[in-house]
Amino acid sequence: MRMKKMKKKKKMQKPINMKEVTMDKKEESKMSDIRENKQALNNLMQKIGNAVLPVLENGWEKVVIGYFIEISNVTHLQFFVLNKDEDDYSDLVKLSWDTERYDDAIINIEDLCKELHTLCKQVNDSWTSFSYILEGDGTYNADYGYDDIESYDSRFIMEWQSKYLD
Repeated sequence: MRMKKMKKKKKMQKPINMKEVTMDKKEESKMSDIRENKQALNNLMQKIGNAVLPVLENGWEKVVIGYFIEISNVTHLQFFVLNKDEDDYSDLVKLSWDTERYDDAIINIEDLCKELHTLCKQVNDSWTSFSYILEGDGTYNADYGYDDIESYDSRFIMEWQSKYLD
């Protein structure tokens, strides 16, 4: 799978008691190549980070979210967390099948990703995949893919996971 991507790396202030994720003003100035409304884009990135925090346990190290739009406009979400002292990521979407603990966060993140896609489409930036990586130190990366997703199948998922779940 070949993905054309645009990386954006921003430093957010480290969350205090995991209540809020905010962007450092110095890093905000690096967004000069973005066509989208920068303030709205920043707000959405912060909202995604803040939507994740309530379901994380103390000692989390990394969060990886993937949002995908197939050619048929069917959307899919991947949501993983890596905790310190653990070797493997926890699949929070899969865990949500057995508990309601993650449901609100998953729904909120999916809604925010849809809102992000709508914002980007307004300036003809119609990506088909969005990957959001939030590190425990408060930094995040956002990657966008533009290749058509014909089939969101196990092969597609495994390729995405091997790229983002190091």
